[in-house]
Amino acid sequence: GQSVDPIRLTQTQGGARWASQRDGGIIRYDSIQDEWEEQYWPENITPTNIVEDPFDGSLWVGTWGKGIVRYRPTEQRVEWQEGTLGKDEAAAQVISMLRDPNRPRLFASTMYSLRAFDITPDGLASVDLSDILPQGMGITDYLAFDRRGNLWVAGFPPHVFVLAPTDTRIHRHDFPELKHMLDNRLVVWNSVPEDHYL
Repeated sequence: GQSVDPIRLTQTQGGARWASQRDGGIIRYDSIQDEWEEQYWPENITPTNIVEDPFDGSLWVGTWGKGIVRYRPTEQRVEWQEGTLGKDEAAAQVISMLRDPNRPRLFASTMYSLRAFDITPDGLASVDLSDILPQGMGITDYLAFDRRGNLWVAGFPPHVFVLAPTDTRIHRHDFPELKHMLDNRLVVWNSVPEDHYL
């Protein structure tokens, strides 16, 4: 047996299996040889996640401290995405990363934020989430999409939340008067359906 230490595994549409390794580097599974193959990878970058590009089959690789890079396996080339570095080092430490199943967009959880990028043929374009993210959000962790397209974001309590597609008519209400009266952040404990709303 071959000794590998994968952090995350992913399978592309064509069936190729990829893994990011804890000690750096990415590997690809060769089903004919029944072994993992080392791939070209810059030594100073620790990869955390791998997501396939919907346009050309290249890979988006989340890293610990260098944001998200595009990896082109056939050319053995890494393309830096400066716009994914963020304002500080924590914003470039990618913990979890997923591609939106309904549109060409990447979501990435980092040490203290959730970030989004539209995937274009030219690279990644940052998406402003400031209007929809919870106030005082702390460390986020793993991401998951459900069948309805809702993005579930895990994090250290009370920073667990769901982002729903815009066509579900979910609107954010801050209730500033109630916040001021209670002198605290509101936490939703229960919801009651009324017609087509909660």
